[in-house]
Amino acid sequence: MTLQLQTSSLKDLRDTSSVAKTLTNLEASLATLIGASGDDFLHCGDVLGKAVTTFGTLATSLEQLSVHLHSDDVECAIQALRAALHSVHQMSSVDDSSSGLLAELDGRTAKCVHRLAVLSGIVGEILTLGINGKIQVALVSSGSIDFSVFTTEISRLGQLAKDYNDQALSRLTNVHDDLSSAKKVYDDFTTHEAKELETVQGRIDASVSILAERQRKAAASSDSIAVKLTQVAARVTSVIGELQVNDSVSQRIDHVRTAIGLVRSLIDDSAAAQFQLDWTEANRHAMIAALSRLQVAQLNGAAHDYSTEVDRLKTNLMSLARDASDILAQALDVFGGSSGGMFVTEIEQEVARASTLLSSYDKARTHTCQVIGSISDTFRTMSDDLEAIKSIDKDMRIMGLNATLKCGRLGDNGRALGVVAHELRACSRRTEDCAIDISQNLESMLTMAAQLSASTQNAGGETGEHPLATIETSLASLTPLGARVSEALADLRANTEALAATLEKTATGIEVHRRVSAAANDAMTVLGKIATGFGGAQEPDQAIHAEILRLMMPHYTMNRERTIHQQFSGGTVVIPMTPENVPASAADIDDLFF
Repeated sequence: MTLQLQTSSLKDLRDTSSVAKTLTNLEASLATLIGASGDDFLHCGDVLGKAVTTFGTLATSLEQLSVHLHSDDVECAIQALRAALHSVHQMSSVDDSSSGLLAELDGRTAKCVHRLAVLSGIVGEILTLGINGKIQVALVSSGSIDFSVFTTEISRLGQLAKDYNDQALSRLTNVHDDLSSAKKVYDDFTTHEAKELETVQGRIDASVSILAERQRKAAASSDSIAVKLTQVAARVTSVIGELQVNDSVSQRIDHVRTAIGLVRSLIDDSAAAQFQLDWTEANRHAMIAALSRLQVAQLNGAAHDYSTEVDRLKTNLMSLARDASDILAQALDVFGGSSGGMFVTEIEQEVARASTLLSSYDKARTHTCQVIGSISDTFRTMSDDLEAIKSIDKDMRIMGLNATLKCGRLGDNGRALGVVAHELRACSRRTEDCAIDISQNLESMLTMAAQLSASTQNAGGETGEHPLATIETSLASLTPLGARVSEALADLRANTEALAATLEKTATGIEVHRRVSAAANDAMTVLGKIATGFGGAQEPDQAIHAEILRLMMPHYTMNRERTIHQQFSGGTVVIPMTPENVPASAADIDDLFF
């Protein structure tokens, strides 16, 4: 916008029709400027709205990706890989791990033999108590209570417990022979086989580490991205505040237009009656000059404030573009693969290579697998025997308690038999404690046998199954997840790149502040010439300042205008400031993302 007077002479400036026409054109041009700048800010607002939506989508998508990475499928895969790593380690440690585990099983077998011997002694005490019970029953002189069932059941249950105990001891002896056979097979593995298995271990160990590291990255990234989104929310808050500058500056320019209208009225002397002015021509000219200079100051301040806020707007839009790129980079770092794919696929490939190496050991481990299976069956059968013994103990305790109560009613006559019943209960408790201890050892031995069985599963023969088959099945369940994550990453890449490009283009394309500054400079030139022509360099007196304040104060809506006016008056007038709205904080728009 370019506004110029036809001449710059004082005579021409006092040509009221020419000056009034120039001011009319100036006022109209400023009105057009206000309308045009609004379109630019509407576009920025539209871009910001879409950016907020996209950032919200990114937050939701990243949260879902993190949830997937911590899903039950992934946890099962990690546990399966760790179990495989343990099994392969056993296979590779022929002289250490496997032989040591078999030796520990043999030691626990010896311990079980000892405990079964102790249990046999306790059962013998129960049989002896049965005999003593029969003797004491014969001495009880009460015909109203029949103790024969008590003594008969003691003998029966004691003998039944002895049979189960002997049966378990016999089975345990056979287990010892089977363990010796299994240990011989493990000791036959060659050094070459152990080295091959080390390669398998390395591949599985790397896969476990990758999964665990990605989970740690996802957890750390969630916190980092949460901080990033908080920063984004703060930037959006700032942009919202900066977008409001167009409204505030538009109001200020509109107030300048009002003042220009007043200057025009003063030039043709039509304002005297309207504003109750009773001045000489000299005072009127001084008023025109002062008002014109004041509007130069207001336009200069508005243009400066406008440029400052628009620069901040551009900076924040560029920062939002970088935020989008940063979020994408973090997502790719957590969920992407080394070659641009999905890291789960790479893990599956590593496990497949490990499976190929393990398949060469199928035949050598078939016999050991069968032996361990037989041992496991024996342990489970022994567990059943011990459960039967514990059940017998419960029956004996109940019988002993009933007998104790009955003997108590007989007084001294039933005291001796009561002692037998009490001892029977004590023996049954010892029997149960011993049986529980043996059961726990059997449970531990059964677990170790299962571990050995897992390590000796063949990897794909006619009768065997590959030791990693379960793991491969578990990883296969992650394949659809990998596809979904890859698709989600592709969408994230497309969305963030498009968003960053749009924000950058919008930021670099903002030129409205330059147009406003140019128009303001033109208007200031026109008003400066009018001020010079009508008032020269003479400073207005206090009366002029008071009248200007009276005329302009009702139009001010912002403290910035009042501040500029007060500075213009050089302290001649004091303008009261009013509280203004506090800018929105980041917390006010948290719901944009969270």
